Amino acid sequence: MPTLKTSSLRLWGWGSFHLRLPPLPLGELLVALWWLWVAGVIDGDGYLSAKGGGRLVVAGRWEEEPGILRWLQRLMGGFGDLSHSATEKHPDGKGAAYILTDPILLRWLLRNCGGYFQNPVRRAQAARLANKLGMALPPQQPPHPAWALGLFEADGYLGLEQKGNSYILALRVEVNEEALTAALRSLFGGAVWWRPATEEQLAKNPRHRGK
Repeated sequence: MPTLKTSSLRLWGWGSFHLRLPPLPLGELLVALWWLWVAGVIDGDGYLSAKGGGRLVVAGRWEEEPGILRWLQRLMGGFGDLSHSATEKHPDGKGAAYILTDPILLRWLLRNCGGYFQNPVRRAQAARLANKLGMALPPQQPPHPAWALGLFEADGYLGLEQKGNSYILALRVEVNEEALTAALRSLFGGAVWWRPATEEQLAKNPRHRGK
């Protein structure tokens, strides 16, 4: 996994922030950014399991056809219900899942993006899976904008919000791990609101801590 160096990028009207880019040729740079994006998606809507031979599952409710899952399948292999069809969990037909079980591909996944996970739950899952597969998990890297884009693809949305008598364009990411909001704030600033779990969420998962 390439070591990420820090450089400063200034966007007109937005000030400057630090963008860590690996000192690689363009093709390898794009691959590194891809793995950062994948780690963000998994941090948001995925989980890793060491049961059986091990597996990665990325599942969720998608308003549109689940193109993210198709990209994962095309570039990483695997299988899943990508038909956007109705399921017991999503009777409106907006549920889909991507699954990867091949141990060689799982090792490839962990070797390339295992150090980019910022979700402590996902990192613990990755460590158990790495142990199952007989490999060491790469050391954790700092959060990166490409990782944040993957997390936004999984758990974010862009919309108008009322502020006083006017409306503002707001980017929101809803997660239930404080480490993820801390990582986003370290990159972009912003504000954090914590909402307690609803009765419906607690009925499904008594340990749900809210978002």
